[in-house]
Amino acid sequence: MALVSEAGWVGLRIPDERLLGLRLVASAGYETGRSHIPYLLGYNQGMSGRAFQASRPIVTQDYPNHADALQYHVGAGEESTLALPLLFDGRVTGVFTFGIREFGPSPLNAWGCWNRWRINLDRC
Repeated sequence: MALVSEAGWVGLRIPDERLLGLRLVASAGYETGRSHIPYLLGYNQGMSGRAFQASRPIVTQDYPNHADALQYHVGAGEESTLALPLLFDGRVTGVFTFGIREFGPSPLNAWGCWNRWRINLDRC
């Protein structure tokens, strides 16, 4: 997924009712080796939590200054982020989070990543 999206890092979290949070079930990319990624995030933590609660994508081009930025992502150099909720039958079943280090007009920023995914998802 990280390779296909051209993101530097991608993670998938799913709701865990027993642990009361979003559990990390898969991740790949630069950040997995550079910093500690928590196994569990509260439903209200980070951009993943915000996307989960809002049931809509959250995109930022200035991740370090975003209200929902998490220090371990900032410490890994993340500049741009997309949190994309997965909806099934009107309910959020998971959240993909894409992190990109490069900032600016490059197609590798989170907005470019979101536009590529949106276009591809619209074709499904």
